[in-house]
Amino acid sequence: MGSISEKYQELERVLTEGDISKASDTTKDIILTVTSRVDEGVLDIDSIENFPCEDLRKIDELWVSSGAGVLNGNRTYLVMVGSTGFDIMFNDSLSTRAKDCGVQ
Repeated sequence: MGSISEKYQELERVLTEGDISKASDTTKDIILTVTSRVDEGVLDIDSIENFPCEDLRKIDELWVSSGAGVLNGNRTYLVMVGSTGFDIMFNDSLSTRAKDCGVQ
């Protein structure tokens, strides 16, 4: 898969199909691509704290509009992406960044 816009199209498609596992993998791929951390395969605190709000809101919009992104008032994709290789500290930082970007 090439450009970031193609990755977003893929995320929208797999969410529409209800393939949550693939959507989680695609979301992680988007996050790593946007932060230029594909080679590392994980985020660091700096890349989370500087994650572009525009991209975080786009990811949120796709997950929430699909109906798969919210469970009991929590953004489930943040937890799922966090559980695919990020530890609790990164989950907390990503959640904080989401709030900073207006993603509640």
